[in-house]
Amino acid sequence: MHYLLSQVKDHRKRTTARFYFSPKYFIMYQTFLAGLFLLVNLSTSFASPDGDLLLISPGARATGMGEVQTALVDPMAGHFNAGSMGVFSLDHGFSFSRSSVDWRHSYLNDHDFHLDHAQLFTGRRLIKKTEDNPFELSGGLDLTRTFEDLGEFEQRGEFGEILGTYDWWERNYSAGLSLGFRRIIEIGIGYKLNYLTSEHEPEYKANNSQNRISYDWGVLFRLPLSKIFEQNNPIIPMFFDPFQFDIIPSYGYSRSNLGGTDKDPLVEIYRRGYAVEFRFDLPDISLLSFIYAQDIDKNRYNPRHMAWGDEHSGIGREISFFDAFIFRWGEYHYYSETTEGYTIQSRGLMKIIYEGSKRSEWAQGDLYKFVMNRMNFRYSHSSRELGYDSPVVDFDWIEFGISF
Repeated sequence: MHYLLSQVKDHRKRTTARFYFSPKYFIMYQTFLAGLFLLVNLSTSFASPDGDLLLISPGARATGMGEVQTALVDPMAGHFNAGSMGVFSLDHGFSFSRSSVDWRHSYLNDHDFHLDHAQLFTGRRLIKKTEDNPFELSGGLDLTRTFEDLGEFEQRGEFGEILGTYDWWERNYSAGLSLGFRRIIEIGIGYKLNYLTSEHEPEYKANNSQNRISYDWGVLFRLPLSKIFEQNNPIIPMFFDPFQFDIIPSYGYSRSNLGGTDKDPLVEIYRRGYAVEFRFDLPDISLLSFIYAQDIDKNRYNPRHMAWGDEHSGIGREISFFDAFIFRWGEYHYYSETTEGYTIQSRGLMKIIYEGSKRSEWAQGDLYKFVMNRMNFRYSHSSRELGYDSPVVDFDWIEFGISF
């Protein structure tokens, strides 16, 4: 696998994601233009020959929960299930996340990996809920860039002579479209195109690149049971008054890295998973939530053997206090791995401050309301402890994000 190769310590290529905005519908327009830019540059923006790069799990939340994200709603969850972004667009208009990781191959101790992942998402409500119309429809567009620096390698000839050195890196650009529907039940569907490249840069000859195109699709179903209770049995919600108790089961199905042929196959993967979220809140303030998630199936197509095989599925758990302090842990049933992590975010604390100060004279205006009630900054960290026979040593994920 390409991601089991490595890089020299002092030869890392870092990337910086930038974004800006203007007052009205800025995100949709800017992201749409960026998508056109990607389409124009297909000749230079493609990744790994067999698509192994797209199978690496990005983001601290996924790593902390044993890579169980198929049935969860999160910007980074779109990497596992494109339909997740449809449900995410129902309540979010913008999200930007950037994560990175360094790890070391246990058999190549003089090399380090470096992976950088950035995602920009924008969503817009297409049909709003009203007193006469309980149906909601939203759309989302996301752009993703994944870059892996594999380092500097020696190129040897037929008799073992050194011909020179070359840099090896892999990159992927993805553009995804999604739709979200809500009428009690929440449904998200999504489709994503991947433009992949794996490139060598030898000292002694022209660049050697290999290009591929693949696509993903997925669906996500989510059912807040409190909505059913409100319509069919209003006595149950009144029992907890003024607190709100909710149970939200969800189910996700996705197919990833499709588009290969019999003569030129890709590493395809499909996932089925479920999650159950328990929430206990006040009407306007989040208090406590717990998520249990599991991938039922995770099957992978091996292009070298041209056969399907069961992959390692995982179990993930996450507990959140005041929507501000989040802890997670999981099991990754391959090489006896265990995972853990945490997130610190501003959304819950700012919401508490807003609810306590909104009647004050100094806490007025649409900008104050937007920042305190809608905007969220987060920092996440996750680590993985690998088993004794794992080909890579323990590593940490770092992630920063902003959303509203």
